[in-house]
This record gives sequence, structure tokens and C-alpha cells, in this order.
Amino acid sequence: LLDLAVAALGRDVVYTTIDGAWPPLMHQGSPWYQNRSVVATVDGPLAKDYSFGFNTQKNFNAPGNSPKMWSELWVGWYSRWGASAGNKTAQQFSEGVRAMVSTNGSFSLYMSHGGTNFAMRSGARQEGMVIKSYVPYITSYDYSSPVSEQGRQNIGSDGGNLFAAVRDALATAGGAPAAEFPQPLPVAAYGTVELTDTATLFGNLERLQTCKADVPGSSWALPTMEELGIGRGLILYRRQQAYRWGPVVVARSDVRDRLIVHVNGTEQGQVYRSGTWPWPAIWVPLGQPLDFLIENLGHINVGLDIKEQKGLGRKPVHGDYTAHCLPLDYAQVGALPFQRRLRGSPQGGPAPLFMRGVLHIDGPPRDTYLDSRGLVKGYMWVNGHNLGRYWESAGPEQTLYVPAPFLRTGANEVIVLDLRGAGAEVASVVWPRWAPASP
Repeated sequence: LLDLAVAALGRDVVYTTIDGAWPPLMHQGSPWYQNRSVVATVDGPLAKDYSFGFNTQKNFNAPGNSPKMWSELWVGWYSRWGASAGNKTAQQFSEGVRAMVSTNGSFSLYMSHGGTNFAMRSGARQEGMVIKSYVPYITSYDYSSPVSEQGRQNIGSDGGNLFAAVRDALATAGGAPAAEFPQPLPVAAYGTVELTDTATLFGNLERLQTCKADVPGSSWALPTMEELGIGRGLILYRRQQAYRWGPVVVARSDVRDRLIVHVNGTEQGQVYRSGTWPWPAIWVPLGQPLDFLIENLGHINVGLDIKEQKGLGRKPVHGDYTAHCLPLDYAQVGALPFQRRLRGSPQGGPAPLFMRGVLHIDGPPRDTYLDSRGLVKGYMWVNGHNLGRYWESAGPEQTLYVPAPFLRTGANEVIVLDLRGAGAEVASVVWPRWAPASP
């Protein structure tokens, strides 16, 4: 890799690596120990003392070739579904940045400004080398940054101002800043959006699917999403034959990432790959079709298995199957034949349901958030823009950010796919809602 870079850019460029501020991590990440060709730099979280990390960097680099450089000073951490948000306190920010400034080293804040994993762009982290765990990230990439994903001065877990903590810490060395924080973008709460129109997922497979593949009974293997040409959304494995009443045993290691089992269009149970029991059983009644709906919660982008493919590895029940690709693109979702929801109409069991409503805006649009309270798990679209995943029952993120450019004056289309068919409305609010974990 270095040879390719030198061939393209020459030797006048300073080449660096970034690894954790601990000797084994530096030796694993860089082959240029005591080599002047490359400068090894370090990363790590906010702390009160960085001397160990900088000494590790100095001892790894060639003598005289180790400028103090903390390439990523982590101000927060990845927030995952089913856990508390990775927020820090303003006091941790103040102490950590002041300590770094006092070293007279170079550093960058990761992240300075939060972001958003719109659509299905949020990924996952793999933890562990032998016993591996899958940790999917939430939609927001706010990361406890001093500037929030919406552009406001962020608030820490202690209620303190994170931006002010960083600004004041930097001022201890450089003096008060000459520039003022720019006026934040205006935010508005547009009230409740009633989801008056509905369309079922199972009743619209032909409209939603972008591919369909037959899987003969002679094979136990099921095709992955990637083998069928998609890398996001859902994939449905349907067994047409009736199944006798009894348990369906699923190997949790086959589930990538979350399985929902349905009979006659009604949910019978779920299997989540990050659960604990290796061979969970789901009791199903006599009926058909027997549907295995797999949700892709994000590809691994940190860990060994970054080439992992999504789907259900093996048939839980032998038989002939069809595989249906459901990437949930707006081209298919927006064209569904929605029908008016009838008040007082009988409700079936839990099943995926698309719901549509209208958000009315008078005047120029402003940033807002859509609150998932009353829903369970699924996706939201506004005017064709996929806002990302929500998981109200797991947390911690329970609102999705809607930037003003996604909106327009007048009527705005809001579509929600709830995988359990829960809820009948969403609310537009001015501030994100975070909640403790309850997976």
C-alpha cells in the first residue's frame, strides 16, 4: 500500500497510520516499527492524562520522527440499538480537552459535528475475536459531538453544553475565539400526523419485490441478499406448503440479522442474532404460507467479517421455497395502493404494515424530528426520502431527524412501515428524544 502511495504521490508527502494508543495495537496495525517512512499516530477517548499514549507513539516511531499527534480524540462512542446512548458529560469534555491542550500536541475531535445515517446506511460493529458479537448502530450518528446532527450546540448527559466545554478548554491555550457560533437553523414542531392510509406488505409482494427466486426442496441452503443482487432492506423466504402445528427451531447463527416468522400473514415469533439462546424455537400453528422475513440491520464495517452476507443461512423447515427481494426503495413503496384506514375495523395479529399520512406546513419549512412513540420497529419516509430505521421498543434513539430540505410548504407525504403494524400517528417535535435501553 505504501509503495502504491509513493508511486502516485512521491516522497514529499508525510505518510501516517492511526492505531490505538497501546503497544500491541500499534504493532498489529502498522508494519513500520522504527521506520522513518511512516509516522505512526494514535487515537483514543477523552481522558485526564495522555502521557501513556504519546509515550507509546514515541517508542514505536523512529527516533526524532514522532511529532505528538492524536489523530482521533473520541468525544463519544457508537450508539447501538438496545443500549444507552454513548453520550459524555460536559465535565468529561472540559477535562479531556484541557488535558490534551496542555500536552502541546496535535489532535482532532472525532466527531466535531454529528451526522445522520439516512436510509439504511447505518452499519454495525463486530466485537470479539473467537466469540463474535454483532452490534448494529442506530440511525443517528450524533456521537455526543459538540455540534449536534441538527447543527445546534449539543447537550451532554449531565445537561451541560458540550460545545461551550470544548471552546473554553481550547481558550486556555489560545485565548477567547474571535468568531461566534453561527445562528442555528430554525426548528419547528408541526404537530401530529395521522396515518390514515394503509397497505400491507404481504398483500403487495408483487409490487414491492425487485426479484423472486425459486429454491427447490432438494437444497437446504437459502440465497443471501447479496447473491440476489440487493444489500439492504428485507428478504422474505416463503414456504408454500402447510406446516403441522409445532415448534420451528432456528439456529441463531443462521440469522443475519433479525428474523420474524409469520403464518397466514400473522407474526408468530422473532429471532435476533444478538440474542442469547443458540437454538430458539418458535411455536407455529397449522397454516400456510410459512414466511421467514429477515431484516438487514446493517453490514459490519468494524471487525473481521466485513464481507458477511445477509439472509437466513439454512431452511428451518425442509420444503420448496421462494425468495423475495424487498429493498424498500421509494420507487416501490411510494407506488403502493394505499387504502383508507377504517375506524373500528377488526385488527388481525401483528404483521408488517405501511401507513401513510400528510404533514402540513405553513410558511418556509424548518428542521424537525419525527417521534416513534406508539410504534415498535420499522422505517420512515418523508416526501420519498428514507429517514432511516427506528426501534422504539429497544431505544435509545426514538426520533428521526428531518432536515428542512426534505420538506416543502403545504402537504408533505409521510410513510411509515412498522414491522408489527403498530401505531396510527407520528408527531413532529423540535428536540430529539432518547430513552434508556429496554431490549
